Amino acid sequence: MILIEPAKIGDIDDLMDLFHRVKIGLGKAGLNQWPNWYPRRERIEENINAEQVYLYRVDAAPVATITLNQIEDPAYREIT
Repeated sequence: MILIEPAKIGDIDDLMDLFHRVKIGLGKAGLNQWPNWYPRRERIEENINAEQVYLYRVDAAPVATITLNQIEDPAYREIT
């Protein structure tokens, strides 16, 4: 079953594991765009508490996540 749902604080370890696996995959592809400290657990917790984080689950396992908010990283302002 496929499900998209708001993340809960109890999902934080699953989210950290998901980010870790993504960083490994990016590294294997030669894309080292995320520093070792990214993302910070505290920031993810803040975003969960603000109800901004959603999990995409397949058969209850988290396979993707998205954070939806109004914060714009200055680096993206240059992209047109």
